Order: sequence, then C-alpha cells, then structure tokens
Amino acid sequence: MTLEAMAAALRVTIAELLDEEPPQSSEAGTRVLALIESLPPTKQRFVADMVASLVHFFCEQPTVQKAARQRTRSTP
Repeated sequence: MTLEAMAAALRVTIAELLDEEPPQSSEAGTRVLALIESLPPTKQRFVADMVASLVHFFCEQPTVQKAARQRTRSTP
C-alpha cells in the first residue's frame, strides 16, 4: 500500500499522515543540553552516554527510603 492510498483510505492528506508532534522538552533535559552544547560532538555523545548509564544504574537501585523501611520492618 502506498502512502497516497493509505491517506485516501484514512481520508487525510499525506502531510497529515506523516505529521509528527515534536518531542516534549523538560527542564532537566534543557539544563543538560545547555551544559553540554559548548562541547565538541564526541564529548557530547560521551556525556549523553554517561547520563544514560547513571539513569539505568539509579533505576536499578532501591531508594534510600525503601531500604530504610525494609530495615525497620525486619528489626524486632
């Protein structure tokens, strides 16, 4: 099926079919971009990879509050 046929079947234009909302920006993302924009592209990618690694690390870690609750529950 072509884009033209799909657009016709959905009763929209090809432009509407291909239109995409821009990604939402966040305050944190804007801050990180502002911090790294003066770096060369290779260092920007390095920082982005490090941020991704930190996020994955922290997502796998129990929060301090959860750990404290677990300790208080297990103490008699």
